[in-house]
Amino acid sequence: KATVSVLNWFHPRRAMAVAPRCHDLPADVQALLDVDPHAVQILRADYDAEGVWFYQAYRSEIAEHAVAHQQFGGPLFNPTRMTWIKPSFGWMLYRCGYGAKPGQDRVLRVKLAHAAVAEILSHASLSHGVGEEDAVPLEGKQRAAQAVDHEALSGGAPKSGRVQWDPERDVEMPEISAKAKLEPRKMLRTRAIQIGLAGGLSAYYVAQALRIEDVTGLARAVGDVHRLARSRRKADRSAYPTALAALRPRLPNERPYLPECSVDTLRRLGMFPGPAATYLAGVGRGHLAPA
Repeated sequence: KATVSVLNWFHPRRAMAVAPRCHDLPADVQALLDVDPHAVQILRADYDAEGVWFYQAYRSEIAEHAVAHQQFGGPLFNPTRMTWIKPSFGWMLYRCGYGAKPGQDRVLRVKLAHAAVAEILSHASLSHGVGEEDAVPLEGKQRAAQAVDHEALSGGAPKSGRVQWDPERDVEMPEISAKAKLEPRKMLRTRAIQIGLAGGLSAYYVAQALRIEDVTGLARAVGDVHRLARSRRKADRSAYPTALAALRPRLPNERPYLPECSVDTLRRLGMFPGPAATYLAGVGRGHLAPA
């Protein structure tokens, strides 16, 4: 398998170690990306030999139970409700407002085994119209997900997972425009995966959590650094590079990750050459590919 060039794929200002190699892209796909970086979608995540980290934000009562018991539960938690998990910390910060939004004031990171990630993705379909039989329009995903019950994993039931590829969010830099609200900068030419889970697939995710950590403090620290970059005070803006450099060692080591899925699953979700990847390549450039 080919060596992955992380600097070409993730953050141009930040070099990061790559390990382990078993989840690198195949050489033929890497060669395709060397010609066109948008040819297929890349799942970027912080991972190690044990598993992959995903992010979610919850109200304090749910988060406290999850961290204390190392599993989701408690009277306020519904294990089969529609939920979304994200391997991008920057996207999580955008979604939860750096842990400041009501009901999303605690940011958790949850580790799943590699096999569990592959199982979840194998039961997911793309939430973008690409002309494929199992593709569901964005506006229909909630309705379709709610129709799936706990038996979805056991047979030929409709897929209870959804995959969306949305513009990545820069964990290091906020939107600079004075008219924009404080949030991580949108990276229009790079996309981040979101995985929606419902019914039995959501319950499966809950049961497969290997470890749950509270990273709310880190989320708010990133927000503090981003505020320096947006400040009207010259002294604050001057302090931003130093503050960011001090923060970087605490940030997740996100890098390209190839799930242990079948080629058919990877192709269906746009991570391998095929109709979905072709369609999403246009989205990644800020416009849709021709139908």
